[in-house]
Amino acid sequence: DDPKVHAVIEKLLDVLSTPSESVQRAVSNCLPPLMRSKQ
Repeated sequence: DDPKVHAVIEKLLDVLSTPSESVQRAVSNCLPPLMRSKQ
């Protein structure tokens, strides 16, 4: 369980509140591989 991965996931989740579809789409593309790496 890499603490860096956890920190990145938390930051991405914080950024999801940004009212920009392109930002939200970019975050949604980044999250699945990171979540798989946590399993």
